[in-house]
Amino acid sequence: MYKDKQHLIIIGWSQKAKFAIDEILDTNKEIEVVIIDELKEAPLLAENIHYIKGNASDESTLLKANLREAKAVLIFADSSLDSDQMIDGKTLLIASTIETVAPDVHTVVEVMEERHIKNFKHARVDEFIISNETISSLAVRSAFRKGVSGIYSQLLSRSVGDDLYHVPNLNNWKTYGEAFQELLNHGATLIADRNDLTINRRLHENIPEGAELYVVCDQKTYQQLLKKEAK
Repeated sequence: MYKDKQHLIIIGWSQKAKFAIDEILDTNKEIEVVIIDELKEAPLLAENIHYIKGNASDESTLLKANLREAKAVLIFADSSLDSDQMIDGKTLLIASTIETVAPDVHTVVEVMEERHIKNFKHARVDEFIISNETISSLAVRSAFRKGVSGIYSQLLSRSVGDDLYHVPNLNNWKTYGEAFQELLNHGATLIADRNDLTINRRLHENIPEGAELYVVCDQKTYQQLLKKEAK
């Protein structure tokens, strides 16, 4: 039994899961990670990485990982299965069990085919990563415009260059324009409110309650912004 709270649960061990853990620890070295899979032995162990052997579609396995107290769950597709339909079917079964046991926990799911997403929405999954389409789209964009893949890589990884960060909405910001200008003065570029990328054309509008603002900047600038908020 895992008994701590606010941990991340990763379901399905693969090279992608390994990369995800590297990225998690690069973002926050203190966070606890629980891996769920049916491997005989733990694929990876460290002081803050834990392993629970079991079927992730079984409620008892999820409860052993203290699902109800988790910060988020990442479900990776099982590429050992024969078809995308079977892969997404297994993922959907796991996601449905998770939403039954802990409907308030944030779930992120890797889906092989976009046409299957409508089935996942009935399970109240929060976010989707479309595996095949994402890779294909990036490959095509890179073919037409050299260097595009480097931009995506910087935004998706903490290891090189500027990254995408969430910033708190400071009390003195009333409009997107005020936030945009002040962040720009600090060396950060405001690009989105949640998944809305149109705010640069609506700078005169008031920032709504509950906004989630995202910027592109380097880590040093981001730390300075956090210090400013703390004051």
